[in-house]
Amino acid sequence: RQDRPHAVYLTSVVVGPFAEVRESTEGLSVAYWVQPGDEETAARCLADTPEMIALFEQAYATPYPWARYDQVLVPRFRFGGMENAGAIFYSDQAITRGTLSEGTVAHEIAHQWFGNAVTPARWADVWLSEGFATYFGALYFEHADGTERFRQMVDNSSAGYLRSQVTNLAIVDT
Repeated sequence: RQDRPHAVYLTSVVVGPFAEVRESTEGLSVAYWVQPGDEETAARCLADTPEMIALFEQAYATPYPWARYDQVLVPRFRFGGMENAGAIFYSDQAITRGTLSEGTVAHEIAHQWFGNAVTPARWADVWLSEGFATYFGALYFEHADGTERFRQMVDNSSAGYLRSQVTNLAIVDT
């Protein structure tokens, strides 16, 4: 149940036999929902979640905007992650293959503030949400690994954009 207004595209439902892993945090319910048997691997892959949330609360200068924080490892999920309001979805295959990265987790958590609590009015402006999530995801690595890692991530994002085949399009696609 979500008791705050949010964009419709940030609402999802998944039903299945999930095991729950609870993380102890101060005042915020944090849980991981995984396929039975994947509890230890998920807890290891998502272990930095409380630290990321605390860092982003400080960086955004506002508390985490939702009543709880769940991360759901969804079978046959085709995307790297989806920033549903208060309940992020990841592919369960990313856990079993060991490809769920701290970068993806940080990026999706960052969306909880900018992209979810503050959502662009038009789909053409979703680049703002993605840009902020990418930047704040890099901030986590600056916190964890130092300034050089942050600069490397920003440089890699910039280089990826400049290599893209769509750089001839306007940022705002009307």
